[in-house]
Amino acid sequence: MAPLFLMENTDYFLELSRYIIPSIVSLAAAYFITHMFLDNELKKRNIELKQHGESIILPARMQAYERMTLFLERIQPDSILMRSSVSTHMALDLKQLLITEINTEYAHNVAMQMYLSTQAWIVLKDAKEQTINLINQSFIPLRPDATGIDLSKAILENVIQRNEMPTHKALEFLKKEFQLMFL
Repeated sequence: MAPLFLMENTDYFLELSRYIIPSIVSLAAAYFITHMFLDNELKKRNIELKQHGESIILPARMQAYERMTLFLERIQPDSILMRSSVSTHMALDLKQLLITEINTEYAHNVAMQMYLSTQAWIVLKDAKEQTINLINQSFIPLRPDATGIDLSKAILENVIQRNEMPTHKALEFLKKEFQLMFL
């Protein structure tokens, strides 16, 4: 090998390329191997995080279905009337108390919508509104001095006439969705 200052330009580039080309190929191979390795590691990490997240979210989702089932049970007309002191209230006061209690139960559980499907939340909200509507519709025909007992009778009569409680459809929907998702 001749000293660099004595080499011709073409010989110089030939000699230089003997060192540079293998170095570039080695560098490119190392880059692609490292890139593939890091991509695989990232995919593994994402899968692990997803599995870990599911192990945390799954119990919360199941609890949301349980809580919303309890919500529906608590706002059923017969259930809410049993918990309220019907005989000590006038009809208007009882109506307001029942609606306030339903709205309070709803507000207490509003965060559960994060764990339920959009359709399930719509069904639950509709059941709440139908129950409030049932209470309001039962109140309308009562005379101004009606008692809480009169309102409770009117509510239960409306339930009997409708042949189902507004919460039953929502409860059935929740049960079916729960079974599809978790069983």
